[in-house]
Amino acid sequence: MLSLLPPSRSLSLVFLLPALHEGVHRSFHTNPTSHEEFVEGSSSKPLVSHFCIHPAPTPAPAPGSFQHNLASGNYQQQWTSWQELQKWLCDEQAAKAIELCLVNTNTKSSLYTAGTGGEKEYVKAHPEWNRKHGPKQTACKCNLVVKEYPGTFTILGKYCDTHDHLLGDTNLPYTQIPKETREYIAGLLRLWVAPDHILKLLHGGVYEDDGPLENDLDNTDNTGVTTRAEFIELCDIQSIQKDIEAETVRLHPDDGESSMLWVKQL
Repeated sequence: MLSLLPPSRSLSLVFLLPALHEGVHRSFHTNPTSHEEFVEGSSSKPLVSHFCIHPAPTPAPAPGSFQHNLASGNYQQQWTSWQELQKWLCDEQAAKAIELCLVNTNTKSSLYTAGTGGEKEYVKAHPEWNRKHGPKQTACKCNLVVKEYPGTFTILGKYCDTHDHLLGDTNLPYTQIPKETREYIAGLLRLWVAPDHILKLLHGGVYEDDGPLENDLDNTDNTGVTTRAEFIELCDIQSIQKDIEAETVRLHPDDGESSMLWVKQL
């Protein structure tokens, strides 16, 4: 009679065979050792063989799964939430004066590369022109791969901290101007503050007759580390000024003529 056993249980098969040699009884036991034992006996006794199929071992984690990536050792960074990840990211950028930019986002996966690395999509229209400042692209290999997984709040990160350029204050001029600094400059420009005056405010040299206008942006943080604001140049402020002017709608002194010109362009 055959009985169906659950897949998790072992299967035992019993075969009754005649003795191959007179006076020999061979038995294969189902114990974990599975050693053979030779027992002297009568030739009339059949040969009993027990074959035991033990439970299959735990299957290996699927490639790309949480357990697989954790056991691989490649994802050495762990965070319990996105807030903790963002805090670590800010601390890492501030400590080394680098910039990690989000360049690609897939399902449950994000890729950050150094501001001086990655592929450059912009193609120069006039490559023969000389620039006052050279490009900041250096093909830096620094990157951070962040992955989320279903069923857990733990976030794993694979961080390659390899740079082909100097770190610290030397690298600050090649990073982007922080958003809060750009908003501070734009606010002063909308108050009709001269760009050269804003530059002195950022660099700490203010006029004696500034009055109520104060520098609300410090060049150093609480730990005394130099920030990006100290390396801002006049051309950076003028670039922000052009962006503000582009938002302004300019009409012809004769509004009727201006409307006719606009209709012709439709």
